[in-house]
Amino acid sequence: MLDVRVARSWARGVVSVALLLVVAACHGSPAPATGPASSPEQAVQGFLDAVGGGRADDALSFLRLQPTDRTLLTSTVLTKAALPITQVTTHVRGGPKGQRTVDVAYRIGGQRVTDTYQTVLLGDRWYIDESLPTVPSFMDHPDFAPVTIDGIAVKTGGPGSVILDQAGNTLLGLSGTPLLPGRYRFALDHPLLAVDDAEFTVPSLHAPAIMTGDGPHARLTDAGQKKIAAKAQEALDSCLAATTLYTCGFGFDRSQWDDGDGSQVLGSTLVENTATWSVGPGGTDLSRTAPAWQDCRARETWNLTPRFETTVCAEDLVVVVRMSTRTTTGTTRVLDTSVTGYWADISDPDHIQIGFR
Repeated sequence: MLDVRVARSWARGVVSVALLLVVAACHGSPAPATGPASSPEQAVQGFLDAVGGGRADDALSFLRLQPTDRTLLTSTVLTKAALPITQVTTHVRGGPKGQRTVDVAYRIGGQRVTDTYQTVLLGDRWYIDESLPTVPSFMDHPDFAPVTIDGIAVKTGGPGSVILDQAGNTLLGLSGTPLLPGRYRFALDHPLLAVDDAEFTVPSLHAPAIMTGDGPHARLTDAGQKKIAAKAQEALDSCLAATTLYTCGFGFDRSQWDDGDGSQVLGSTLVENTATWSVGPGGTDLSRTAPAWQDCRARETWNLTPRFETTVCAEDLVVVVRMSTRTTTGTTRVLDTSVTGYWADISDPDHIQIGFR
């Protein structure tokens, strides 16, 4: 059972001030009345009935002030997200003149919830004097792939938009797109990426979102893995067909170019455009590898600038790449290096960039 009253009781004096800031920050003008709410109980009951019925505009009409961001606050979205809200009970407690605290309990989608709503009397109508919850955090996603809910790009929890009052003064930094209680599902706007544990439930105005499993995680689709692996094989084949010394990031460490006494770099004695590249024994078919979404970085080689973006990566490969090339003395020099993985920049899915590690 979720008991928000217990979770909030430790700081009522401080939180009451913060809540006033949040309400002022998230909302604009008072909501027009769409139905009678002649008591605090009726305001809470009417709000929950509208939420459970997928009627976003009706639900918002019971809030004292309206959210300025209505990205997800439509009946089209809420109809898909709405969960049945049943067994509603309310208990009104006292407060300052024109204000009442309503303890509420109900079941939403089978989950028992208890919460506390503040209400306020304006004229002859009671309103819920609370701000809405926001889309929870989804930290494991690439910046180039917008997070969506029901196909709509949203802002997730974490550092977010700065909220201003009507005079333009900064009140506080909030984050996340506001939403009404219900069940939602994350997705990523990228053809090669999907989300595991994508579903989450918002049970109430104050209760934390309930995640599926460990919460959302980005992953490559099966089709994405195949496409990237095929591009990696294509890049390897292209490198092996080259005749330059430093092809595709297959650089060697400086110690491999040194003649042993530290006085000369063998690279200066090698003849350009005479290199022959090949894959040594036990070579790997990169088209059959399974890259994963992770934070990986390309290694620094002689002529390759390291990349520090979050990219798709395949690691723990063992591909021995062998280079044979002539020297200025007429001899042939043979050197081996190992490719232990590759990264793939998929920010443009139609032009995937491959680099070797």
